Amino acid sequence: MGILIESGQTDAAAFKKALEDKGLLGTSNQTSDVSKELRSLQEEMKLAAPGNMLVIKSTGYRVGIETLDRLSGTEWFNDELVLLCLHLADRLPHVRVGFSIPIHQQDRPRKIVAKPFERAARVIEEWKSAEPDNRLTCFFPLFQHGDHFSLLEVNYRDNAVYHYDSLRKTTYIEIKKACRDQFPGLRYVEQAAPRQLDSFSCGPLVVASAYHRMLGRAVIPGNTMFQDTIAIKATALDIIRKAWRDQVLVPIEQSTGKRRRHDSFHQRQGKRRKQDKSVQVEDLTT
Repeated sequence: MGILIESGQTDAAAFKKALEDKGLLGTSNQTSDVSKELRSLQEEMKLAAPGNMLVIKSTGYRVGIETLDRLSGTEWFNDELVLLCLHLADRLPHVRVGFSIPIHQQDRPRKIVAKPFERAARVIEEWKSAEPDNRLTCFFPLFQHGDHFSLLEVNYRDNAVYHYDSLRKTTYIEIKKACRDQFPGLRYVEQAAPRQLDSFSCGPLVVASAYHRMLGRAVIPGNTMFQDTIAIKATALDIIRKAWRDQVLVPIEQSTGKRRRHDSFHQRQGKRRKQDKSVQVEDLTT
């Protein structure tokens, strides 16, 4: 797609331009101001939310204000922040956001959980039953080995399960087998995805991949530089800040009917690394 140089790595300028063209990055100098802007936003939130908890009014999804600390610097995203970003993202009408799925046992991080997708399959069936005429596409962050996130897309329009992993080790074999059990009749596709070259970018790259796919766009592969990850974090901060300003994301006190609004406060203030591989497709029906 013209974004990779001969070495298989991403031309950083071209990569950023491609993200900007697809609406993933702003064009301002966000990357150097994330920490400052984050502190300012959190101060607003804490004044309006004495319980330090926020909720998305439309979905009921809750998040602690302190979780937003992970938008700064080299902090890695936890599942709470990944899901917040997905819940607030623009999406097509047939897209649904699920929950974080642990693939490996907490006390034995190399041993896979029995039937890791059982609950997801059950929830998807509930969504499908409620909307029988709508072919859904459902997204779930996967938590692997207790220290790594990837993204699962269950797409009934393509009759496929897509997996996006920024490290792309051998774990996808376990994930493929688990998908065969829970999603019979769907192809398994191990998709090319952005590659992380560090130990903290998996969460932001899950978010970036989801931002593309939830709008029906192709994911941009290639190695990801530090500045790319920070820019993705800046974009996530912009989305969260807009949700706060628009009262999509509100203090938990407000959602329970208590008389504490944050709009008046706003008025007062004025305000991990390998070269890309080709897509691997396997049919789970055989």
